[in-house]
Amino acid sequence: MDNKDDDEFINKRKFFRVYSKNPICTEISIVNVKGKSVKTNPSNICVKDIGVGGLRFSSKLELPMEEDIIYKFKIPILHKCYYIRGTIVWRSETKNDNVCYGVNFLLDESNNSDCFHIFNTLALTIKRNSPNHGCNFCNTLECPNKDS
Repeated sequence: MDNKDDDEFINKRKFFRVYSKNPICTEISIVNVKGKSVKTNPSNICVKDIGVGGLRFSSKLELPMEEDIIYKFKIPILHKCYYIRGTIVWRSETKNDNVCYGVNFLLDESNNSDCFHIFNTLALTIKRNSPNHGCNFCNTLECPNKDS
């Protein structure tokens, strides 16, 4: 996507997004398929941006993009791990055999306000260049999901 596409995409969002220089290393696993609980081994992904509505991540994984597949994301933020469920709603090929995915979170109203507070605090922490962010940022030289 070029910058024009990014601007148009961002303007369609209901909630702000948190961006950082390096992606946040996160685990993904499938927890539900067609209403049935399943358990898969977690895989590492690189979260590019995150907000109350969802996240964008890149990976070398080829993941199914169906409404009836629910993923669980283990996201380390501010020295705590959060477990958030969501569905993949779009995908785009990137360079070096990576795929970029967009996820909509499955949150109720009470979780929305909690996530808003967490992501707002994270955005302020990153903006202030505070080393106390409590995130596991990807090492761009060693990450198996790196783009370049």
